[in-house]
Amino acid sequence: MEPIIRIRDLSKIFTDGWRRPEVAALEGVSLELFKGQVLGVFGGNGSGKSTLLKTICGLSEATSGTIKIDGLDPMSAVRAEKIGFLPERANYPGFFTPERYLEVLGKLGGLSSEELRLQVETCLNRCRLLGEKDKLIRKLSKGFLQRVALAQALIHDPAVVVLDEPLDGMDPLAREHFLELVGELKSSGKTVVVSSHVTGGLETLCDQVLVLHNGKSHFMGPPDFEGGFQAWFLERLKEVEVSVA
Repeated sequence: MEPIIRIRDLSKIFTDGWRRPEVAALEGVSLELFKGQVLGVFGGNGSGKSTLLKTICGLSEATSGTIKIDGLDPMSAVRAEKIGFLPERANYPGFFTPERYLEVLGKLGGLSSEELRLQVETCLNRCRLLGEKDKLIRKLSKGFLQRVALAQALIHDPAVVVLDEPLDGMDPLAREHFLELVGELKSSGKTVVVSSHVTGGLETLCDQVLVLHNGKSHFMGPPDFEGGFQAWFLERLKEVEVSVA
């Protein structure tokens, strides 16, 4: 079986205005992820999580290395609507309702009238937005805005779903529902890449875990959380300190 996501020796160097190297956001990251798997990307602020996810989605071009999404480069995969993305921070049109916003996105993506109706209804239901579907987006709480962000990532029924800090702003009940939704996506054969610095139970769904620190991969593989995730993660961070010292 071929991996649906294959990354080899990925590096991303941000430069200043004179194209002189400034910050190495990613260095030599490699991973493989198969259909129906969930990859959890963990690390502190500035570890490279968002840069990695944006590069997978074609929003940031790699300096070196390769990324293949179902055999395609990231931009080709985006054009083929194979990727759905929930960004860490985004602004949504406040004068739209969630239902209208999803309808516009679906039409722009070329969904037929029947496909559009079914997908909008499915996304509103999955993200528990039915009660808010006719409210203006600008009047929604932060938690419901995060649900709108999740719904727009799913509107084209993508094979790969990339979620950058999706638990941010969610209350405990919303987090529980989100974990259920990720489990549903996984069961339906979707491949999910999700980053977080607050686990909130997310680790229980992960088939693979990537730990980033200063842009470098310090662990990539199946998780083993026998002593609990926090203890496991702290041990990985201690290993980082030893390797840097």
